[in-house]
Amino acid sequence: MTKSFIFLFAITLIYSTNSHAMFVEIGGSGSYKKTNFAPGAYDQSSAFTGSLSYIFDEMSAVELSYTNGVSSQVVPTNIANTNHTTSVYYELVGLDLVLTLGSADWTLRPYIKGGTALLLRKRLVDQIDGFAASIDNEPTGFVPSAGLGFKLSITKSLSLKAGFEAWTSAPLIGGQTNPSLDVSARAGFSWLF
Repeated sequence: MTKSFIFLFAITLIYSTNSHAMFVEIGGSGSYKKTNFAPGAYDQSSAFTGSLSYIFDEMSAVELSYTNGVSSQVVPTNIANTNHTTSVYYELVGLDLVLTLGSADWTLRPYIKGGTALLLRKRLVDQIDGFAASIDNEPTGFVPSAGLGFKLSITKSLSLKAGFEAWTSAPLIGGQTNPSLDVSARAGFSWLF
């Protein structure tokens, strides 16, 4: 994974020296979801992502991002007024090559992206109210990531940005052939400088 990270970074630097457009875009997006599936039982998740993109070509950019999120499931227990809560907390820093379809003057610009992310933290916390929590820290490291979405121009410098992203749930160690994926859908704004 580190080799792909270095390769992506090197290609970007080499390519950007020959480009004509150089802009910086700052973005912020978030997601929230709550699903009730029985009386007093629900799934809830939220995440925030901040990003900094270096746009070196009308259709290409390198994006550095930071994501912090939590996902929880709450289920009532047989003990009165107590819940069993299982939560996953995660943090990751990503570096992606973003390819935008269409020219800069389009109002709606779809994009695809791919790269790698450094999974900084993935912690599973399992707790029943009134009892000590069980905490399991999952493996951290580099994971492949990919996504797609669109930007809708509101003004020349302000856009609404929405997308879908996925990354492997854990670093690919030991030749895994069928890794599980973490996925996220988010929406937010980006500003072009």
